[in-house]
Amino acid sequence: MSNLWILTEERPKQDVIESIVKIYCKKFSIVFKDTHSSIVPSFSNHKFIHTYNVNGYVIEGISKIYIKIISGTSSFVDFLLIKQKNEPSEDQQLQNCILAIEETKTNSTESRNTAAGQRAIKFFFLNYYRKFYEVSFDSIMLYNNPESQNEDDPESVTFIKKCLKTIDVEFHGDKSINLKAFASIDELISFKNNMRQPPASNTPVRITKNDDQIFISGTLSKPKEDGNIAHDPNVGQLICIAGTLRSLNWQGEIIITDHKVKQSIINNMRGNKFLFAMNSLDIQLKDIDAPNLFFPDNYWYYEKNGEKIATIFLHVLCDYLRFHSIYANHAGAERGYFYTSNKSEIVIDKKIHLPDYVFADLKNKKVYVCEGEMFNNYEQGIIQLEGFEQFINDYIIENYKNFSVESFVVLSNSNDDDLKEKVIFQIGSDGDIKFSTKLPHKIKSFLNDC
Repeated sequence: MSNLWILTEERPKQDVIESIVKIYCKKFSIVFKDTHSSIVPSFSNHKFIHTYNVNGYVIEGISKIYIKIISGTSSFVDFLLIKQKNEPSEDQQLQNCILAIEETKTNSTESRNTAAGQRAIKFFFLNYYRKFYEVSFDSIMLYNNPESQNEDDPESVTFIKKCLKTIDVEFHGDKSINLKAFASIDELISFKNNMRQPPASNTPVRITKNDDQIFISGTLSKPKEDGNIAHDPNVGQLICIAGTLRSLNWQGEIIITDHKVKQSIINNMRGNKFLFAMNSLDIQLKDIDAPNLFFPDNYWYYEKNGEKIATIFLHVLCDYLRFHSIYANHAGAERGYFYTSNKSEIVIDKKIHLPDYVFADLKNKKVYVCEGEMFNNYEQGIIQLEGFEQFINDYIIENYKNFSVESFVVLSNSNDDDLKEKVIFQIGSDGDIKFSTKLPHKIKSFLNDC
């Protein structure tokens, strides 16, 4: 029988994995049963083999479900679901992929058009690789908290959703079932140009069509005078518009105006998302000679050495052993909520310096603040710990009264048998695990038995 392989940059969350499995089973009319599911790290000869087993699901035609942590080479969707017997190799890339899924828990009031645009970029980049590898699979936008989704989205979000529906992205968990794709180029232009004007100080994103040219106005530089490409909402919007126009079979030029980009700045840019999109979607910046940047051949690669490897491992293990996770932002991945002891959600001030992972031993009333680093960056991790004072005072102490709080470093890619000061947990380059006596007893016991 085949296995299901879930490749992701993110920490695998039980509710999200369940949603993915249910989507797969529903789409293919497959019998599904949950017999108390769980996600647990996998070991061989007492070493972590960079695989997580998903246990407890009974799925017709599927033997096992595995999760592997990867990194994208460009703007990567959150999950790839691949169906085959053996572990996917980096040479296979999108071969045997059946679902590509972008997931969010936030609603459009919280994320607004900035996040919607960034998610949109992922699908347009994904489509480049779909064509490059000549493969077919379904693209999914998953809102994994349906109860919180808006009945009516802001028009900026509605526009992006219509663009994504035009390129055949399916929406699950939101309220957009009756929202239609754009039927024509003229309909897209009319919708965009009739949207509410931004403040007078901002350049509106507006579209003008001539015989064989489409001009789209939109500032890309932030701040305007810098001449860079860093205005994330407009980067997302403009790629989304251009990609949708191409999918509606526009063959003429697409020229971005009022962009504020400077030639001297763009000459030194490498790896910018918009520059990749310019080449793949044939976009021009007015009066700018942009370099031709090509996407890497590979869409993803296995991540075995990044700093998030150890913090994600610790987080998954804490979930499995029923410890209380308070906050997570693994190596700049998905920004999470702060969870109180009764699991209420708090949105944290973005200006506060934040750790990678925080969990609590509720029984012994102790909070563990963890900062992930590569082994060679241990000293930087120690410096980072000193910057969490406001986070600890304003959020942890405020919401976890009578708890003790201690901060630690968590290391990946270690090549040392000994733990340095303030290191509570580390994973070696060969999967070997070392941990401090300060870890909760239940975690230490599990690791000793692996």
